[in-house]
Amino acid sequence: MSTNMSTNKRTWTEEIVSAFQELGGIIRYKELYSYFSSKNIKEYNAKKDGAAQIRGAIELHSRASFCWVLRMQIFKEWLLEKLQLLVILRIFVVFIPVTV
Repeated sequence: MSTNMSTNKRTWTEEIVSAFQELGGIIRYKELYSYFSSKNIKEYNAKKDGAAQIRGAIELHSRASFCWVLRMQIFKEWLLEKLQLLVILRIFVVFIPVTV
């Protein structure tokens, strides 16, 4: 199996983590794009949105990004809604008399 085929099975995030590790851990987007281009990772050169794919994957997992903050806020709201529903159900179950 060729290297290009094996990297296509990995996610963008996995490829980005691997690139960070290989390039020393701290790099700029420009260096990351160049790395992906030189190795044609995930057929980067054939995609016109390769840079956007990289930025999107990083922003999705970076606590410093608006995307991550928004995702956590949505999760917190969903969780709060579910907890409120559980409390209401618990109160309903406790205060409804059981007739036999």
